[in-house]
Amino acid sequence: MDPIGLSFEHNRWYFYGQTDRGFRQFRVDRVLGVSLHELPATDLTFSDLEKNMTHVPMTTVKLELTSLGERMLEGILPPRRDRTWQIPIRELTFLGRQLMRIGPEVRVIEPQDLREQLIRQAEKMIAVQQSNKPFGQN
Repeated sequence: MDPIGLSFEHNRWYFYGQTDRGFRQFRVDRVLGVSLHELPATDLTFSDLEKNMTHVPMTTVKLELTSLGERMLEGILPPRRDRTWQIPIRELTFLGRQLMRIGPEVRVIEPQDLREQLIRQAEKMIAVQQSNKPFGQN
């Protein structure tokens, strides 16, 4: 990963870097280990990050949450009073998997695609739990 720098947002430290999957942000308190390597890093700046993010297609995500759901959402999205975020479209699938962890404490208001994704995931989970077949056998 090519490092960009650290940022303090919403009372948390974040590390930004360029990975083979694009720019990523990592909460510093969740990093398990860091090591130096001899590979030369690209000189990246926060301006590079901003330029890259202006070309990323975004969508609005609006959620309804219980009080427990708000607590569980803390490590996934930064707190917002209006419970509305701008998210890169390419991250919706990953966000959906994260929201599944919150269970019935969250309802997706928009986008409809994300709401339908959660419904499909819940249906798959029910089917797996109702089946006695070993994984990999249909």
